[in-house]
Amino acid sequence: TLNYTFNVEVTVETNVKGYKVTQKYTVPAKIKLTLCPLCQKKLSGIHKAILQIRSTEQFSPALRKFIHKYLKELRKDYEKNIVEVKDLKEGIDIKLLSFTTARAIANKFKSDLGALVKETHKLIGRRNGKRESIMTISIRLPGIIPGDYIIYNNTVYLVKDISNGRLIVEKTVTNETLTLPVSLIWKGKVKPIPDNAVMDTLIYITREDDLIYLVSKNNPQKTYILPSSILPASVKEGSEVKVVIINGKPYVLEVV
Repeated sequence: TLNYTFNVEVTVETNVKGYKVTQKYTVPAKIKLTLCPLCQKKLSGIHKAILQIRSTEQFSPALRKFIHKYLKELRKDYEKNIVEVKDLKEGIDIKLLSFTTARAIANKFKSDLGALVKETHKLIGRRNGKRESIMTISIRLPGIIPGDYIIYNNTVYLVKDISNGRLIVEKTVTNETLTLPVSLIWKGKVKPIPDNAVMDTLIYITREDDLIYLVSKNNPQKTYILPSSILPASVKEGSEVKVVIINGKPYVLEVV
C-alpha cells in the first residue's frame, strides 16, 4: 500500500543586513492523485469531433484490417486526442477531443489513400455566450486495398501498395509495374473486380489475324475471342490462360 502523506524537510535561506540566515523546517506533505483534463474528458466520453470512415465497396474484413493497421501508425501522433475507436458494420467511427486533430487525420486519409472528405457541424448549445457544436467528418474510401485485383484499360492488375494518393499495381500477365493516381478510381477508369466475377481457365485454340480464339476448359461450349496484343508472344495453341469473366467478357489473369 502506498502512503501519499509524508514529511518534507525544507531549507530556507535569506540575507538579512548582509548576513546569510538559514533555517530548516519539517512540514507535512500530501500527494493527491488526479486525472489531467484531457484524461477526464476521454474517460467521460466527451468529444468535439467524429470521423466516420466508410467505403464505396463493402467494408470487408480485409479492408477493416488494412485501415486499423493504417490507424495504428497515425495514433502515434494523435493518441492524446483520440477518445474512442469503434468498429461498426458499415465502417469505423473515431471520436476526438480536437477539431484540429480530426481535420489532420482526415487530410491524411485524403492525401495517402485518396479518400473523399466532407465536413459538417451540428449545433449542440452555447457556453459563455459562444456556440458549441459537434463536427462530423465523413471519410469515404475508394474501397481498393493491396491484394485486390483491378481492371484498368481492359487489363487486370494486382494492387501491391497504396500510399501518397497513388496505387502501385502489377500487370498480372507480364509482372510489369505501374503507378496510378487514386483519382482514377473516382473517375471510373480503375475498377475493382466485382464479387460476381467468375474465374475460369481457357484453352488457346487458334489465331486468325489479330484475334485469338479460346474455349473454356470446364465447359467447351463456351468460346471467347481476345485480341492477340493482350497475350505474350510466347503463347501458342494448347496453352492455358486463366481469366476472370465479368459480364461475359474475359480478362486475362495469367498464362499457365
